[in-house]
Amino acid sequence: MFALAVVRRAAGARGRPRKDWLPFDDARSITRALGLRGVQEWRLYRRQNKHSMARIPANPDVVYRMSGYVDFYDWLNYERHRPRPVISGEHSKPVSIHLNFEGAHLIQQIIDAHVSSAGESERLELFAMPSESRFTFLYRKATGTTSNRSNNNINKEPLEVDDSDWVPLSLRVSAGTSRVQFGPTPRCSDHPLVCVDLHGNRLFVLPPGFGQFKYPFSPSRANQAKFGVSIEELPAVLQTWWESDSAAAMKKSRDRWALESIEHQRSRQWMDYVLRMKKILYEPLGLCLAFSQNSKLTPYNSFLSGIPVIHQLLQRKECGGFLADLDKRSQTNLPFAQRTKIGFAIFGVRKADSPDIAGVFCFPGKTLLEHGILGSEQNIGRPTFSVFPPFCEPRAFAYRCKKSQDAMAWQPEFYIDLSESTPDKLHLAREKLRTILSRDSTGTLAIN
Repeated sequence: MFALAVVRRAAGARGRPRKDWLPFDDARSITRALGLRGVQEWRLYRRQNKHSMARIPANPDVVYRMSGYVDFYDWLNYERHRPRPVISGEHSKPVSIHLNFEGAHLIQQIIDAHVSSAGESERLELFAMPSESRFTFLYRKATGTTSNRSNNNINKEPLEVDDSDWVPLSLRVSAGTSRVQFGPTPRCSDHPLVCVDLHGNRLFVLPPGFGQFKYPFSPSRANQAKFGVSIEELPAVLQTWWESDSAAAMKKSRDRWALESIEHQRSRQWMDYVLRMKKILYEPLGLCLAFSQNSKLTPYNSFLSGIPVIHQLLQRKECGGFLADLDKRSQTNLPFAQRTKIGFAIFGVRKADSPDIAGVFCFPGKTLLEHGILGSEQNIGRPTFSVFPPFCEPRAFAYRCKKSQDAMAWQPEFYIDLSESTPDKLHLAREKLRTILSRDSTGTLAIN
C-alpha cells in the first residue's frame, strides 16, 4: 500500500506522469478554441471530455503555475466584465491588482495633474504608505521648491529638515456594478476618507467624525449631493482640510506617522528597521525612500530613488544562518522568473542577544541572478536561500551542504557592519553601500 502511494505521488495527483501534460502554449491554444465563457463551463467540459482532454489538466493554475499561467480569463480567452489594470514595466503579462491599489493610482494621477497645473502656493505633495499601514496616503501643502515624492515620481534629493506637517488620508474603493457600497471605516474618525467608485467614476470625500464610519457607506442621492466631488475639486477639498485647525493639531513627520500607523508587532519591527536604514544610510547618501502600495502582489516592498527594492528583517535558522524568502510577499500566478524583477535585496540581521540591527546584506539583483537565486529564462530560481553574516556560527551540517559553503564564500562581500554607531564605522558602512549600489545595471540610481 505504501509503495502504491509513493508511485502515485511521483506520477501526479491523478496518477498521470507530469511529463505527459502538453506544453502550456499548446494546451492554452486548444482551450481557447473551445469558446468557453467561464470557469464553471471549463470544469464541466473537462469532466465530460476527460478522454479527449487527457493531456490537458483540469487545474492549469497548479500544473502551469511556473510556465506562464495568468488566470482563467487568459486561459479561456474571454473578457472580464470590467477591464482590470496591468502592472507596467518589466512584467510581460497582466496581473490582477487589489482594488485599493487601483484607486490609489487614480488619486495619484489626480494629484499629479493638479501639481503640474497649480501654482507654487497651491500644490499638494502626496506620500504613499505601505500596505501594512492603516492609512493609504500622507499629504501636505507643498512649500518652496518641494516636489512630489510619490512612488511614480520620486525625488532623488535628500529630504528637508522640516518634515513635520503631514496629515493622513484614507481610501476606500468600490467596483460594484449593481450596488455600490464602501466598507466600514472605524479608524477614519479623525481624518478625511476618500471613496472611489471605479464603475461610476465618482468621488466622495467624507469628513472626519462622519456618523457612519462604523457601517458601510452607500452613495445615495442625498450623500451624492452632500459628499460628492469632481476630479477638479478634490485637491481643493484636501487643501482646505489640511489648513483647518483640526489638521494642525495632528500634523507629524512622515517617519512618526509610518511607525504609529502600523499595529502588528512584526510589521512595526520591520518598519523600525527600514526607518533606521533611512536615517543612518540612505539620507546621508541622498537616497529617497518610498513604499510600495502593492507589496502583497509584487516581490518588492519599497523603492530607493525609484529602484524597486525588497527590505526584509531575517529570522535565524537552525543551521546558524538566516532565512531569506524572496517569494514571501508575492501571491500572483506569474512565473517566478517574472515575479523577481527587483533592483536590490536589503536584508537586516540581528544577533541572538540583542534587538538592534547588527548589519545588513545588500545584494544587487544581478548578483542574485548570477547565483541562480532570481529566476531567468534558463533557470526557475530559488525563492528561499540561506544568509550567513560574519558573526554567526554555522552548525556542522551547514558546512557539509554545498549550497551553504558557496553562500559563505560569496556573501561576505555584500555585508555591511552596523554593530557600532561611531562616526568612523558609519562612514565606512556608507562607503560600502555606495560601492554596492553603484553596481546598478540600469544606471538610474543617483548617489551623492
